[in-house]
Amino acid sequence: MKIAIIDHFLNPGGGARIIRSLLPALRTVQPDLDITFFGTEHGIKREQLDEVMIPNQIKAKALKSTILSGKDLFKIKGSRFVISLLQAKLGKSVSFLPYYLSGKVHKELESLVKGFDIAFFPWPFHLECPKLDCPMVGIFQDFNYKYYFSSNVSTPWMTRSLNTQIPDLLAHFTPVVTSQFVADELRKFYPQYGKDIKVVPIAPMGEKSDAGAVKKTLDKFCIKKKFLLYPTNTASHKNIGPLLGALPLIKKQGHDVCLILAGLGTENINGKACEQGVELNSIEQDVFGLGYVSNAEINALIQSATIVVNCSLYEGNNGPALDAWAQGTPVAMSHIPPFVELLNTFNVNAAIFDPRCPKDIANKISSLLGDEEGTRKNALSSKKNIARFTWEDCAKNYLNIFSQLIT
Repeated sequence: MKIAIIDHFLNPGGGARIIRSLLPALRTVQPDLDITFFGTEHGIKREQLDEVMIPNQIKAKALKSTILSGKDLFKIKGSRFVISLLQAKLGKSVSFLPYYLSGKVHKELESLVKGFDIAFFPWPFHLECPKLDCPMVGIFQDFNYKYYFSSNVSTPWMTRSLNTQIPDLLAHFTPVVTSQFVADELRKFYPQYGKDIKVVPIAPMGEKSDAGAVKKTLDKFCIKKKFLLYPTNTASHKNIGPLLGALPLIKKQGHDVCLILAGLGTENINGKACEQGVELNSIEQDVFGLGYVSNAEINALIQSATIVVNCSLYEGNNGPALDAWAQGTPVAMSHIPPFVELLNTFNVNAAIFDPRCPKDIANKISSLLGDEEGTRKNALSSKKNIARFTWEDCAKNYLNIFSQLIT
C-alpha cells in the first residue's frame, strides 16, 4: 500500500505528537508500506520529525506552498496569519504565481500526490479540497470554530473560510474522529455527512523519560518544587483563567505548589496568581509560562508533575491526560463530555471539576494533593489499564479503513 500522509499545518502540540506516534506504528504493523509525508518544512524541523521518519524509512517532502505561512517571518508574532490572510484574499488572482507565493496548498498537492493508494490528512483544516486520484481520509479533530467561548477561537475570516471549506472536505473525505463526542458534533453540524464517520480513539503519545532527561528539563526551567502542569495554549477555549483563580485557593488550603503552563503563547504568563489573574512580576512567582517546549521536554514535565490539569471547555480528546495516565501521573480535568468519555473508554481515574468555577477546581485539586496514598494508587491503576491501548492498535484501525476504501 502506498500512502500519502499530508499535514500542511503540523499543529504544534497534540497534532504533531499524533504524527510522531502514528508514523512508526504504521511501519511496525505493516513493514512493507510505502509512506511519504508531505508537510511544512518549518514544522518538520520544529518537531524534529526526522527522528521518527529516517529510522522508519518514511520519505518527507516539504510543501513549497507553506514556506511563507508556515512560520512567523523575521520573528514578528502573527505575521504568518497576515500572510495567510493575504494569500486567501487574493484567491484565484495569484493562482498563476509559484506555490511559495500563492500559498495554494491544494494545487501543489494535486501536482505532487499522484500514484498513491490513499491520501491521509491528520489535520484537514484551513485547506481547500484537492482533487486527487485516490481516496482521501481525514481526522476531524473538533469543531471549536462553531462556538464562542470568551473570545473567538479564530479570526472572522478564518471562521468564514472553515465554514466554506469543511463541508466541501467532508463531501469528498472519509471522516475519522477520535471520540464519540466529536462524531456526535459532526452529525449535529453536518448531518448530511454523518453516516460514514469512523471513530478511532488515540493512544497515549508520550514516552518515558530517563532520570537524566527529567533532571535536565527541571534544571533548565528552574523547577524546584511540586507543580501543577497544564500543557495548553492561550486560545479562549483552553480556559486558563479559572485555574489561575484556583491557585491561591489551593495554597490557602495548605498546598505549596506552583503552576506551570507549557505551549504556544504561555511564555507571556509569568508572575503571582491572584483574584484578577496573574500579577506580572517575579516577586513570589508561582505561575511559570514556559512557552512552546520540545517533545522531550513535555514528556519529562508530564512525568514529573504532581498533577496534570486540563481546564478546557471544548476538545475532541485529551492528550495531556492520556499522556499523564500512561506515566502514572494524577489527572484533574474539566467535566465535559469528551473528557468523561475517556474515563469509560480506558477505565482510568481523574478528579473532575466544573471548569468555570475556581473554587471547585481548587477543591478537586486539593483533594488529590491531600490524599497522597489514594491518589498514587489511582494513578498506578490508570497507568496499568491504559497500557493495554497502543498506537499499533490505532494503526491497525487506520489500515483497515484504508484497505476498505481501496478494494
